[in-house]
Amino acid sequence: MKARVMKSVAKMRGLDSAKFYKRREVIERLAVLFVYLSVFICILCVGVISYFLLKNGIDGIREIGLFKFLFGDVWSPQSKEFGIFPMIVASFYTVGLAIFFSTILGVFSAVFLVYFAPKWLNDICDLILSVLASIPSVVYGFLGLMIVASAINLGFDASGRGLLCASIILSIMILPTIIAVSRDALLALPEGYLQASLSLGASLEYSIIKVLLRAASGGILSGLILAISRALGESMAVLMISGNQPLIPQSLLDGMRTLSGHIILEMGYASGLHHQALLSTALILFIITMFLNIIFGLIKIRIGG
Repeated sequence: MKARVMKSVAKMRGLDSAKFYKRREVIERLAVLFVYLSVFICILCVGVISYFLLKNGIDGIREIGLFKFLFGDVWSPQSKEFGIFPMIVASFYTVGLAIFFSTILGVFSAVFLVYFAPKWLNDICDLILSVLASIPSVVYGFLGLMIVASAINLGFDASGRGLLCASIILSIMILPTIIAVSRDALLALPEGYLQASLSLGASLEYSIIKVLLRAASGGILSGLILAISRALGESMAVLMISGNQPLIPQSLLDGMRTLSGHIILEMGYASGLHHQALLSTALILFIITMFLNIIFGLIKIRIGG
């Protein structure tokens, strides 16, 4: 049947069967070659980045000392002290709070859009999510500086620029990613899951929480992985609203400095060992990001996502 169809197509195009099959085979081989080439380029890019960071970051760590570099709590290029522990702690605090805020809001927003919202509202939300995802980070930073930091200043009698402000803005920035991926994960579920649960007497809300969210947990976790990677690498917006203090924050209102913001803030004028220490900081940030991606990937495999 398939051969007859192919012959008919070949006749319609004015080709004999041999030429038609040969051209089709060439196109298919080129498509496969393009796929393999794309994968190779992606792997090559990761390899080049890894090699560059390792080559340039190891020297600084070797000269400063690994323990002193990772767990030192003083960063003072003038006195040749390069401890990044406060920036590591601040990065984890900021990303953790941002993920906490955005995951709750993002997942349940996706549930609303998939199971409760009418089509016209879905279309409006799609447009809003696209706008949120395309806003430059510097604009988020400016809005955080003018609105969120001012509100914190009025409410808590503090400067406003610190851990809480940075976490709120960062959660808004990663919210479109979590909503979009969670919604796609819920839409990819077979309709039979919901129908089977409802036929057993469960309510829609119970079915969503106990059945559908568990079944879509692998896809939702993929969204969290993307969001964490985006949050760890964000620099400009956080730099504008974090307070830029290389200290471990003792409260939500304290100023701090993340690893990415720390690199971009000092790279422009650094030289010598100071420059090497910043490259070593970039290497540590890269390792942390890769490690978290591997951990969450293993969890995703474990839960069958």
